[in-house]
Amino acid sequence: MLTNLLGKEYTKAGRILVWHIWSRPIVFVGIAFNQWMMVENMTLLTFARTSLGAIANVGLNFLLIPHYGRLGAAIATVISYGFALYGLYLFFPFLYRSAWMVTKAFLIHFRLNHNLIYLSNIKNRILL
Repeated sequence: MLTNLLGKEYTKAGRILVWHIWSRPIVFVGIAFNQWMMVENMTLLTFARTSLGAIANVGLNFLLIPHYGRLGAAIATVISYGFALYGLYLFFPFLYRSAWMVTKAFLIHFRLNHNLIYLSNIKNRILL
């Protein structure tokens, strides 16, 4: 599809785009987590989280770009987003419960039976 839209010069960009697409769920959860931290007046932790992600991204770019080029930069971005989200949990024990909630949010897609029960309950409520 990318080749049809942009031409053959952008064929290799598809692999990079796939990595950036995988970063979106991490970013979305991180945005929600930031909002919660703001409400709880933990703005210093938000700064620490962003700083951890930036440091991880720069370090991973130094490691990955020489070997993998642009794809390495995309991989470094996804890993640093994940580290920014979970790295803060490692340093602050009072956030362990939040880490578990975030992990369950990512894994909910694999709990098919639970999802089907949930959807059938919604359907029953709507039809009542």
